[in-house]
Amino acid sequence: VEMETPVLFSELVQPICLPSTSRVFLYGTVCYVTGWGAIKENSHLAKTLQEAQVRMINQSVCNKLYDDLITSCMLCAGNLNGGVDACQ
Repeated sequence: VEMETPVLFSELVQPICLPSTSRVFLYGTVCYVTGWGAIKENSHLAKTLQEAQVRMINQSVCNKLYDDLITSCMLCAGNLNGGVDACQ
């Protein structure tokens, strides 16, 4: 990840570790997504970071769901039944 300007670390801004580019994520692997999206549908944005557990999804399955918009540079994870994400 490259930033346009240097990051000023503080109590609220800290670095995270990212996996190496050679890391392989197997389908079905448990992972976590985070975000400050809406707490529930048509609601206000979260004031604290939200977290949800999801599983890696096969790239071809994901592309069927997203009209072939998923590239080899992207990871696809979620719940095929819906209802679980970082926003709700």
